[in-house]
Amino acid sequence: MIEPGQIDIEVSWDGSTVQAASIRSSRPRASRVLIGRTPDQIGPLVGLLFSLCGRAQGLCAGLAVDAARVRSTDSMAIDLHAVLAERVFEHLWRIWIDWPQALGGPPRRQAFAELAAPLRNASNADELQAAAIRLAAALRQQNHGHDLHALLASVDALSDAAFFDGWLAALMQIDRGDAPATLTPLPTMPLRSWLSALPPWDANFAQAPVFRGQPAECGALAERGEDPVIRTLLESGSAVTARVVARLAALEQDLSALIEDAMPPDQVDVVSVHDGVAVARVLTARGPLLHRAVIDGDRIADYLIVAPTEWNFHPRGILSSAFEGRRFIDASALKTWAEALVLALDPCVPARVSVRSH
Repeated sequence: MIEPGQIDIEVSWDGSTVQAASIRSSRPRASRVLIGRTPDQIGPLVGLLFSLCGRAQGLCAGLAVDAARVRSTDSMAIDLHAVLAERVFEHLWRIWIDWPQALGGPPRRQAFAELAAPLRNASNADELQAAAIRLAAALRQQNHGHDLHALLASVDALSDAAFFDGWLAALMQIDRGDAPATLTPLPTMPLRSWLSALPPWDANFAQAPVFRGQPAECGALAERGEDPVIRTLLESGSAVTARVVARLAALEQDLSALIEDAMPPDQVDVVSVHDGVAVARVLTARGPLLHRAVIDGDRIADYLIVAPTEWNFHPRGILSSAFEGRRFIDASALKTWAEALVLALDPCVPARVSVRSH
């Protein structure tokens, strides 16, 4: 497996106000190892390259390569269930493990191990449905009989320290802004319409993607930014909480889809650009994943992957703009909030935050 690299965020602070934030990524272009391979080798290789969102990566690769070879992509129903289960797994990891640890609470490791394993090991839709029902019941138990839909109906409910073992209320206490939080969402539209708004596909685009020439945020908040509760959080300057609540809403939607065996729309899309070239998109827990395959004869002539991390950690993107002009009483408070924002944006590689005072 290729080393994943990391993202370094340096925040410049004058003792009161954030002046700027720089984002540098050392993520390698892993897709280069796919060039020169045969199309049939791509699926297994992609599975070896990526430990996170592996099912989504595999499905996206299969769709792109098959479309470039002008093959049918109709036989993917079970893969959609698996990718949906993978999204729930990733949401749960953040909510039961990472956020409690980040905010000083006890992680729910045993519950995660007992309830997440069936999502990864299920072999059919019935097993996934049963696993999702057990998970929904555990979340209700954690939140004193309240389901996610009810909890997401008001800001007051979210601020109750009894819910989510108190970590969400703790987050809301440190996430108070003095100006509305910014949101420049990556639009939700068919992939073919997307492609017309993207620049030429090259290494620069893959490392720092833009939409209609501008950086954009992807993920749960971009898809749900008009929800009344989330909009209220954004308007109050709660940039981190808004993104976490959007992630909770995504978990609620995905769980319901597994329980009701009703796949949400627009989970996957694929476009054959012309013979030998195709682009596929699969929705992951972090946002849309893009694969572009170029086949010449019986070999991969070019292959590009654009992950959600590239959108959300663009050098001029949301992470940079969310910091500018924000005030903090000390460097420790700034670093705590910065690390929370990074976790909310959820990079798929390690990220390190440093504060430079001047």
